[in-house]
Amino acid sequence: MSGARLLRAYMIEAKYECLRTLRRPGFAVPFLLLPVALYLFFGVVLFGASKDPNTALFIFLAFSVFGVMGPGMPASVK
Repeated sequence: MSGARLLRAYMIEAKYECLRTLRRPGFAVPFLLLPVALYLFFGVVLFGASKDPNTALFIFLAFSVFGVMGPGMPASVK
């Protein structure tokens, strides 16, 4: 299988997984908004005036990973 066909297959699967997730708004909304809200609270409000600029970057990366991993966890529990 060529690289282009493989990439297209992954993109189609990602599209349908997003549609499947968005069909359950009780699940999708908290998992999409919780990482953003937590980053705004911890990264901007609490550590926004921190002397170390890497603190906000670390918190942003941590909540980004949480946002990416979160929707995949319940799918594996089926």
